[in-house]
Amino acid sequence: MPYKEKSSNHLFENILEEAVKSQSGYESWDIIINMAANKIREGRSADIIGRELHLPLRESKIVFDLAMSRIRAESKFSNYEKIWLDSYSSRYSTPEIVALYRSERLKDNQIVDIGSGAGMQSIFMARNSRVTGIEVEKTRYLLSLLNSRAYNWERPLFINGDFHSSDIGSLNPSIIFSDPLRPETETERSIRSLVPNPYEIMELYGHYTDEFVFDLPPQMKRSKVDFDDFESEFISIGGSLNRFTVYLGKLKKKNFSAVLLPKMIRIESDKQEEIRGSVKTHRKYIYSLDPAVIYAGLEGNISNEFSLPYLYRDKRRVILTSDEKKDQFPGESFLVVGESTEDHLLNTLHYLGAGKIIPRYNPTEEYYNFKSIIESKLMGEELFYLFDQNGQILICKKM
Repeated sequence: MPYKEKSSNHLFENILEEAVKSQSGYESWDIIINMAANKIREGRSADIIGRELHLPLRESKIVFDLAMSRIRAESKFSNYEKIWLDSYSSRYSTPEIVALYRSERLKDNQIVDIGSGAGMQSIFMARNSRVTGIEVEKTRYLLSLLNSRAYNWERPLFINGDFHSSDIGSLNPSIIFSDPLRPETETERSIRSLVPNPYEIMELYGHYTDEFVFDLPPQMKRSKVDFDDFESEFISIGGSLNRFTVYLGKLKKKNFSAVLLPKMIRIESDKQEEIRGSVKTHRKYIYSLDPAVIYAGLEGNISNEFSLPYLYRDKRRVILTSDEKKDQFPGESFLVVGESTEDHLLNTLHYLGAGKIIPRYNPTEEYYNFKSIIESKLMGEELFYLFDQNGQILICKKM
């Protein structure tokens, strides 16, 4: 299977083409990549793996990168051992749980995915719709062909081409979707720096459909998006912000929405409400809103709906409080069992039988150093979460 000396990109392309065109080539490289992944888990380096698998140096580096991407994909895709991703795609590909949610939301349509990358979102949308993915970069196009083998439903059509010159009209799209590439070095996200550019896509293809879906950088603020009329949907997975999606045309349901996965909680509204009540002292329970709700600007809607007065806000959190336990709260719920200052925190934790802590604030010392020092001096078994309300440390148990 060795190749002559060639540039890494050309060699990578050749490996992918062999896997696409030949079943035996696909199976051989697939086995080698999984063997490499197992050796990485055992702590072996790229050079050692290459020698053990009898691969030339350049091939061993490519196999190592593909194997590392499969390891990173373990938490994102159920069939991760069959997935082919480069390092960028392994970081930014839409996780399966999000892709399946979106596939259901957009079902029964003819979808064109512009800038389809390694193909993962197209593959999941094809579960419920007819999908064509267009990708200009040949290596990612080849990756998408390989990835389409990993799931047992109708495959999308993938085209290696530039969306400027592709005959998208002949595909009769009812929806145009795009998850553009994001400049990794950009300090402040801007729509105009994304590739392909959403504004350009709409200008070129707005006469075919008015139904567009764009995945934007999750940390981008809605105020930076200047479409005329759209829904901004923020998605979290397990309490971590993951996606910011914009829906236009008839796909818009409400102006503002938040989706919490895997619980499949959806909050939506045409209006961002002001919080009507606040208190300065915590009650029996405190409630930390999910970041998707915060980024969607729906804190007031939840505070008012659940009759939860506002307690405080920091850079990452909005904390509400109540003497009542609230079921189906979109976020995390905690029982307050004690309070302290940082100076007396260790004594209080000893008294409560603590063994582990999770600070939900930025301590005066570096986070992990602070956590390590405190936990090294604890002898109990209880796990407590710590919140900082203006210097008062609230010691809590998660509900």
